Amino acid sequence: MIHRTHLVFPVFALLAVALGGVAGCGNQSNKRTVDQVLKESGQSRADVAPLAGRVTVDGQVPDVGGFGRPKLVILLFDQSKLDAKPDVVPKATVDAKGEFAFSTYDQGDGVAPGKYVMVLLSKKFDKKKGYFGPDLLKNLYNDPNENLKVADLKIDHQAPGKKDLTIDLKLAGRDAGTPGPKAVTVLK
Repeated sequence: MIHRTHLVFPVFALLAVALGGVAGCGNQSNKRTVDQVLKESGQSRADVAPLAGRVTVDGQVPDVGGFGRPKLVILLFDQSKLDAKPDVVPKATVDAKGEFAFSTYDQGDGVAPGKYVMVLLSKKFDKKKGYFGPDLLKNLYNDPNENLKVADLKIDHQAPGKKDLTIDLKLAGRDAGTPGPKAVTVLK
């Protein structure tokens, strides 16, 4: 199962209200509706390219998704805008198989081409509380400034895109890190 992400554009709130949260369904009538809302707000669809793949933790599928399990989230920060707020950057949720796909307009359609740094964190999730508790990835992958120094966490994303990105996070034997000033510690 592949999960939708939040739209990156400032019209996200308008789209969510106008579409009742169905922008990622991918049928033709929804595409027209998304295009209509964008047009009414003076915007149009930007070019996007698929970005999808699989995450493992120490070579194993992470224990995420499903009732009572934490969620693992991947955020993409533009390498030239590391100060962006986490709620406005592309975001994908890793499913129980370790798979993810970024979405902008339709499910799995991808994100705009660009140079990104990935930020990953895993937190417990409850429908009433939202994301809570400590980062289950030990604060080792939640800082865009630190991740920019790691080649495997940087992406030069161009068309035609990438659907087989592999990310293996290393936790075994590593001490927990201390979140830096730019670390993502709160998710909405």
